[in-house]
Amino acid sequence: MNCGSIVEYYFSALGRHEHGSVMYTDPAEAPEILFSTQAAYTGDLNDDCMVDLSDLGILLAAWDSQPGDSHWDPRADINDDDHVDYSDLGILLANWGAGL
Repeated sequence: MNCGSIVEYYFSALGRHEHGSVMYTDPAEAPEILFSTQAAYTGDLNDDCMVDLSDLGILLAAWDSQPGDSHWDPRADINDDDHVDYSDLGILLANWGAGL
C-alpha cells in the first residue's frame, strides 16, 4: 500500500536519445518523463500506513536477529544492515505516529 506524500521525479532528455524508432538529437525535442509515486512512512513495517504498536511488535519479535536466524524478519531491518537493533528501533521511534 502506498501512503504519505506524493513524490514526483522529472527527467529530461539530454544529448542523443532514442525513443522507439525516433532519434532525438536536440534535447528540446525529446519528451519529458515523469515518475510519480507515494512514499510509505519509514517504520511502517506492516504496510498499513501508520507507524504504531503493530510495527513495534514486528521489530521486537525480530530483535537482535540477522539473516538465517529463526526469528529474522527483513521488514524489521529498517536500515538494511542485516541486524535488527537499536538503530532500527531509533528510526521507527523517530517516525512514531506517522499516518495516525
